[in-house]
Amino acid sequence: MSKPLLSVIMPVYNGEKYLRNTLSSLLSQDYTDIEVICINDCSTDGSLSILREFEEKDSRIKCVSLKENIGAGRARNIGIERSVGAYIAFLDADDEIIPDILSSAVSLMEQTDAQQVIWGASEEHFDKNNHHIRSLSIIPKACISQGESEVARTALDLEEQTLFGYLWNSLYKADIIRSNGILMNDYLFYEDYFFNLDVIKKTSKIAVMDKIGYRYFKRVNSSITHSFSNNYFKLSYERVKSFYDYCVSTDTLDQRAVNILAKKLLRYTLSALSRNNNPLAQLNAKQRKKWVKDNLYSKELYSLLLKNKVNVNPVFKILKFAINKKLTCLCLFMGKAVYHLI
Repeated sequence: MSKPLLSVIMPVYNGEKYLRNTLSSLLSQDYTDIEVICINDCSTDGSLSILREFEEKDSRIKCVSLKENIGAGRARNIGIERSVGAYIAFLDADDEIIPDILSSAVSLMEQTDAQQVIWGASEEHFDKNNHHIRSLSIIPKACISQGESEVARTALDLEEQTLFGYLWNSLYKADIIRSNGILMNDYLFYEDYFFNLDVIKKTSKIAVMDKIGYRYFKRVNSSITHSFSNNYFKLSYERVKSFYDYCVSTDTLDQRAVNILAKKLLRYTLSALSRNNNPLAQLNAKQRKKWVKDNLYSKELYSLLLKNKVNVNPVFKILKFAINKKLTCLCLFMGKAVYHLI
């Protein structure tokens, strides 16, 4: 029996509510030369039973049941290690993939000899009662980018649109991942982003499709983005700094790049200031003040990105002013205001 051309990797942890729908959307693809590696990360609900049910019905599905919970990133690593396809794609257990996207991506990859193909997504937002409240389409500009600088500029475009930091909107040539030993880290945040940054650094040609290929369901309290973590600011800062360093190394740090990265830094900073008001942060007023002084006034990236004029919205302009002038009370006020508004 010949090997499948495409390996789809999906970690599963307590995905019982949405797993059937997700698997059905994948198995409805018009592209069928696939293997589906599902890694059950010690689910405590009925996820494993659902996976076994689908595995019995469709030989393309391979269920791996772990003996200990290791997190989505390391679960995906197991999927990568077990995959045999020439191409790799990723899927989350509570989303949907559009029926023709894999065939379109494989076709484009074979036509262009690109090492990565990227597409857009539809964000489906739900309220706390799980009622759908709005859809947001994120569609990138179609392009073929070749060479270090072109690839870096396209990656920056995708980062501006928030599309660079996801796994599920890409088809990867497996050899790029395997030959360079690229694996996921076990960060609580942004493991997708850091994986993609490692991949893009080894990529000489990418193709972008101006079409929606994925429905990303953003549900309240269903993802790590709604959890509290003391590492949020540290990892967010490192995310922006790593892309800044990537732009420097590819000679693409122009004014547009500075604007995009400054906006991201300010957004993450304001979010961190807001999160410091959460009781789970266990910070009193004096400690929040010390946090501002320790983190916002001496870290290198603030000087690199915020000392000069940048094009950001009025709220971020105020925060930029407060950081540059070391107005601690204003920084704290903005964080508290955002916390109570959310």
